[in-house]
Order: sequence, then C-alpha cells, then structure tokens
Amino acid sequence: GVDDCLTVEAAAAFDQLTRSGEADTMENSFWPSIFRQAMFLTGVDYIQAMRVRTKVMRTFEEEFGDFDLFVAPDRGGFTLFITNLTGHPQLYVPTGAQGVRGRGVSLVGRLYDDETVLGVGTLLQEKLQVHLNRPDLRNLPVEGSPNDGTVTTWDAGTNPVSLL
Repeated sequence: GVDDCLTVEAAAAFDQLTRSGEADTMENSFWPSIFRQAMFLTGVDYIQAMRVRTKVMRTFEEEFGDFDLFVAPDRGGFTLFITNLTGHPQLYVPTGAQGVRGRGVSLVGRLYDDETVLGVGTLLQEKLQVHLNRPDLRNLPVEGSPNDGTVTTWDAGTNPVSLL
C-alpha cells in the first residue's frame, strides 16, 4: 500500500546498516525486520505506492481550503503519518507540561510552505516562553552523583558541570 513508500525510503536510508547486520543490534526495535521486508518489494509495488502517495498529497492539500495552516493536538497523532507521507511541513511547539509529561501542539502547513509554519511557531514560542523553563533536577537520581542532592553532568568537553 501507500505506506510502502515510507518503508522503502527508510530501508534505503539504512541499507548499509541492514546489510552489514548492524541493524540487528537495535534493541527492542521493529525497524530491522521492516528494513529487511522492504528489500522484497518490487519496483512495480513502489511505483504503485508512489501514485497513491501523489493522490494523497493532492487531496490533503485540497483539504486546506483557504487556510494557511492548522493546529493539531500534541504531536498530531495520525496527522504525523500523513505529513510524513505527503511532505507537508509539521512543527511541534511545546506549550507547557502536565506533571512530568510535556504538552504541545503541532502546526501543519501547506505543501512547500515551511516558512509560514516556522513563522507561526516562532511567534508562539516567543509568546509562551515555554522553551525557557527548566526542570528542577535537585532530586533527580543520577548514577555516581553524591547523596547530598548535587547533580553533576558532563558537557561535550567532558568537564563536570554542576546543574545546581
């Protein structure tokens, strides 16, 4: 079906990893078997899937009507699958947190109009200022950290950096 497009593209991107056997080292992942299955799809299967993909792209674009973008809840749910397939730009913008789980919205734009999505996303981010929030890490258990509540991490230069 139409999802063969994404499967073949993913398999092509990780072809060397799959052929070398390194993909099998991915723990708890369904991807290695998907990459191998994609090797058995024919060119005819792929072309038929691409034809359906083109129809889905046109239909999805027509559904926008006069709108420049739409807002989907959180990460977009099934919309994310569609935008991965059609190439419509989709941007996740954090809007806060509920407990330990981040919350946000997805902005989905018209085909080839990344600029509008990024512009609205920037305006939202500037207005909400959520990207400036930092979690309280004082009680976070980190292996090897002292029990006095101090949390230490390492920066790219492997120098310890105190988070408190």
